[in-house]
Amino acid sequence: MAAARHEEQMVVFQPAAEPYGIDIGRGLEIKITSSATRVPRAPDPAEGLVSLRGRITPLIDMHVRFGRDRLVHTKGTRIIVVSPNGSALGLAA
Repeated sequence: MAAARHEEQMVVFQPAAEPYGIDIGRGLEIKITSSATRVPRAPDPAEGLVSLRGRITPLIDMHVRFGRDRLVHTKGTRIIVVSPNGSALGLAA
């Protein structure tokens, strides 16, 4: 009898020395970067708020979260939108 095969699909990004992955089932979508509105006195990894499909979404700079310099946004920068507790959260990677 052949063993059942389980396959997972991951979105992989590298905000630090090693790569990290998020199960694609947990990711809502991947968006092209957009400018964030800064929030006064927000915690350091918070980049601000962005509007994604009309929803105001917090944006976290994953580079800062892992102790690196702030992410410089380029054409290749993407926002991974996840929903950990039912509310959307953008991860800039």
